[in-house]
Amino acid sequence: MPEETKRYWVANINFDNNVIGYERIKENTIVSTNRIITFDVTLVGNTEFILGEKVIQGESSGFITFSNSSVITLQHISGFVDESDDIIQSGYISGDQSLANAEITSANLVFNAFGGATGSMSPNEEVYFSPVTAFDYENELNEQKKNIKILNKNVVQDVYSSFKEIF
Repeated sequence: MPEETKRYWVANINFDNNVIGYERIKENTIVSTNRIITFDVTLVGNTEFILGEKVIQGESSGFITFSNSSVITLQHISGFVDESDDIIQSGYISGDQSLANAEITSANLVFNAFGGATGSMSPNEEVYFSPVTAFDYENELNEQKKNIKILNKNVVQDVYSSFKEIF
């Protein structure tokens, strides 16, 4: 296991102090994961990419912020970087909606805010995180607040009396 990913696991130890397995640590961590990468591309066919669409290359993906016949710019990147933090410079990329295909001829990292507490995160660590939109985050907060606690009928009179005294 790579050194930077060991912090995501805890050993399960039996009575003889032997490791019997590993369990993923359950914790919520928020990190800034935005990279913006510009790719020089050669379109395959006549179809161009659509602004805002998701594009995929193998396990990597991102969203189009700019596109013309020779350049695409992606944000909200997942992947496109290998273990040595080098941007993938070759391969084919395809659009999810437009079904456009293009061959990557070169790449340029425009902005990299990918980092945790240390300021950077390796691609080995990237697999331990999944994107959460602002909507998902706010929706989860609202879901946590929707439950109403009802008093047991045996204590209602005491609570009423206490409130009456206070107010």
